[in-house]
Amino acid sequence: MKSNPYIKIAGILFIMVSMLFPGFSQEQVGKVRIIVKKSSIRAEPNMQSKVIDSPPLGAVFEVIEKGDVWYKIKLNEEQYGYTEGYLNKMFIEEVQEEKELATGGEEEEKAADAEEKKEKTKEAGVKIDKETIAPEVLLSGQEAEEVEIQAVVKEYTMALQGNNLALFYEQNCVSEFFPQVRDDADWITRTYDRVNSCVSDVFITFDNGRGAEVSISLIITGLPRVGGSRKLLFEGTYKWSMVKQDSGWKIAGVTSQPYK
Repeated sequence: MKSNPYIKIAGILFIMVSMLFPGFSQEQVGKVRIIVKKSSIRAEPNMQSKVIDSPPLGAVFEVIEKGDVWYKIKLNEEQYGYTEGYLNKMFIEEVQEEKELATGGEEEEKAADAEEKKEKTKEAGVKIDKETIAPEVLLSGQEAEEVEIQAVVKEYTMALQGNNLALFYEQNCVSEFFPQVRDDADWITRTYDRVNSCVSDVFITFDNGRGAEVSISLIITGLPRVGGSRKLLFEGTYKWSMVKQDSGWKIAGVTSQPYK
């Protein structure tokens, strides 16, 4: 049977469009609901862009496009001054028909799923096998160093979600620096449960191969142990000063800059 040339052309065009717009899909989502206090609607799909508004908990918005990290939503221009905006996936849940009639049993099921994920994280441990992160090609020089640092960033997000920050810092920081961050790590562990994080950008600048400045754009939310709604703990940039040691890249200092 001869193949239809028009089908081939349509397939090629689809692939080209997918390559041009990889971050968003036309998957029908419908609406999303705000589930985090002090969340931000931004003018562009990045944390450095202008904040349009901080919507109230439970506010519902119509979705225009769904991305891997950002959802493009429809806004009331008279209310917000914009017809469109962007919400990070950390701030929302998708609203389907059945979710409008959510029951207590459904909430219990969500909690059970979250607990199961946390247990799996603990069983896996904080450390990551870096070979599973590196591409299946031999890397050399700066590319290999970047893969190692990206692995440490991944370990950090896993430690947040597993409430194992103190262990992460103990394993990944130089000994002189670790005591400076242990109190903050212990405070998050004591105060919040089911901590989630979303890293949108990582920029690495090397200094003669033995040092690096790492800028991490991220959002951190947590569910208070005393009860209540999920809260925004941090939205901004972490900057790590890292040094190369025989055991790998270690964090030697951390500064943070919240976005406004």
